[in-house]
Amino acid sequence: MIHHSNSLFHLLAMYYSPLALPHKIAAHNSSLEEKKEIHRQNMLHVRPFMRDYIFRSGKLMLYCYGLFLLFTTILPFLYLAITAALGILLAMLHTVFLIFMQQSVENIAAQLKPPKE
Repeated sequence: MIHHSNSLFHLLAMYYSPLALPHKIAAHNSSLEEKKEIHRQNMLHVRPFMRDYIFRSGKLMLYCYGLFLLFTTILPFLYLAITAALGILLAMLHTVFLIFMQQSVENIAAQLKPPKE
């Protein structure tokens, strides 16, 4: 069994965002073409998981909305309600970012397919 010393915060980040996954990094002195190739490989690596990440981000937005309703109606905690409202906004931005990232990944994958004759 391989043990990785990841913190709880890093594990949660990997659950909600593909940007926290392990990825290849280009060397400092590598050429622009090598850097583009490594970026393409990293994007294609997360391609099968993008729908799951978008779904999880949408669920996170709904959880924040539920907490916002809880803290504004049942439990009158103003600061927690404000925090939940900010969480809704951040989760919405995260979802939109993931949707655009998925489109970018699909564009990269489409460039790999040979043209139909």
